[in-house]
Amino acid sequence: MDDVKTVFGQRLTDRRKKMHLTQETMAEKLHVSRSTYTCYETGVSMPALTMLADIAGILSVTTDYLLGRTDQPQAVVSVASDEL
Repeated sequence: MDDVKTVFGQRLTDRRKKMHLTQETMAEKLHVSRSTYTCYETGVSMPALTMLADIAGILSVTTDYLLGRTDQPQAVVSVASDEL
């Protein structure tokens, strides 16, 4: 679980900065205190699933990306050959 927290915190921080958002702004958007949000970035705690989905939506990434399950920030949509 520690690896997931580390990856999550780093990706959360990197994406937030890339979008020019402050920790305070993220906390406000998520309706949590800044200290709660900071705990997510530092790996002290992990958000609930609903909060994880909200974070992914704000940062325009998938939850799989935030959790380190993929290196692709957005979902890759594949089209079956019979749909072409």
